[in-house]
Amino acid sequence: MGKKLKLVLSFLIVALIMTFTSVITLASTGIDVNGQPVDLSNWKYEYLHDFYGKGSYLTLTSYTGGFTEKGEIIGSVPACIDGKPVSNMIYTFKNCKQLRIAPEIPFINSAKGLFYGCSQLVTIPDNYTNNIISDVSEMFYGCSSLKQLPNNFKLHPRITNMYAMFAGCSSLETIPFNLPENVSYIGSLFYNCSNLKYLPENFYIQSYVIKINSIFSGCSSLERLPEKFIIPDSVEYMQNAFFGCSSLASLPNDFTIPQSAKNITSAFSGCSKLTGLPNNFEIPNSVTDISWLFYKCGLKYLPDNFTIPDSVKKMERAFSMCTNLTELPNNFSIPEGIENISSAFSFCTKLSTLPDNFKIPNSVTDMSWLFYKCYKLSTLPNDFTIPNSVKNMSYSFGNCKNLTILPTNFRISSNVVDMSYAFTGCESLKTLPNDFKLPDNVEDISGVFSSCNNLTTLPTNFRISSNV
Repeated sequence: MGKKLKLVLSFLIVALIMTFTSVITLASTGIDVNGQPVDLSNWKYEYLHDFYGKGSYLTLTSYTGGFTEKGEIIGSVPACIDGKPVSNMIYTFKNCKQLRIAPEIPFINSAKGLFYGCSQLVTIPDNYTNNIISDVSEMFYGCSSLKQLPNNFKLHPRITNMYAMFAGCSSLETIPFNLPENVSYIGSLFYNCSNLKYLPENFYIQSYVIKINSIFSGCSSLERLPEKFIIPDSVEYMQNAFFGCSSLASLPNDFTIPQSAKNITSAFSGCSKLTGLPNNFEIPNSVTDISWLFYKCGLKYLPDNFTIPDSVKKMERAFSMCTNLTELPNNFSIPEGIENISSAFSFCTKLSTLPDNFKIPNSVTDMSWLFYKCYKLSTLPNDFTIPNSVKNMSYSFGNCKNLTILPTNFRISSNVVDMSYAFTGCESLKTLPNDFKLPDNVEDISGVFSSCNNLTTLPTNFRISSNV
């Protein structure tokens, strides 16, 4: 009786598994889009069932056949197998390094990763993706030899997912299409398309889109955006959107960050030729983190009305390596509530002055490396001081070679713990304010005035805490 029970249970388990998926490696009949027979020994495919087992979707999972001298597949792609239409082609030709010419495909729902890693693919037939009605994510990911698309290349209007569709197409120079009206996922769409030079003038992002993170990241040849290009109010995530667009010299006049945006970190990082921002450019009050936003940008100035909203809590390296930035707008300020401003202006080697009202708000805990290697910075505002909230100011003024004096009322918070190398390399600093002293709670002052070669005397009440 025990053996019979085990057999029954085994049968039930197998039946349940087959309810969801059954892998077929050989079927009796297969036909292509032209009604011609297909050799199914070159294909692997699955019948994928929905959760309730009421429907099945035939998916081509891989091509196992050979290739012609021209780089075409042997035979054709099956459109039907045993009378059932092929619904999906998911990663079907993944890493087929010999494939040079894309085969004709049937009308399908998903082509996710269809040619993923096909690094020798160079030719796409006309009207190709008009046969795909939903998902083209990662379809041409890593097709590094693909230089151009057909002029009549079309995307079906019902496509919703274009995530990383052309990511890694490093030879692609232009695109002849606009985005379909129902698309909502376009993150990393042109990621590392390093030869993409321009977009169609009518290219725009649809109002359904929520994420455009890394959409043009690594497009190092992209010189400009269409004149009417804007980011719609639906977009919430645009981190790394233009990361590494080192040829992008300007933004459209009406370009700004939408009020819906939540994450814009590193959005323009590495835009080394971007020298200015549109006059109406603003950061919305929905943003909490602007870290790395303009890192390594070519910015020479910021718009007169440029402000950082009160919602921002972190701006680590926000303007770091902006080596052409000479000054900040007169009304520029760091808002109350911000906590991390580490390296915010580090390596801004031409920044010579700060606005008169510039101050560190009493919410900042980390201001380490804040002005590191701001070589031209010669003075600080009269009311500049270190508030009680600050704990870390290591390297904050390191290598400010032209800083000659600190404000008379300059004080360091008693809560500062780390002052290591805070003024290292300030070789023009000659004196410290009379009331200057190290905070009682400081624990690390290693190298605090190292290489301050012109600093010859210390204030009378200068002393080192017993915590050090």
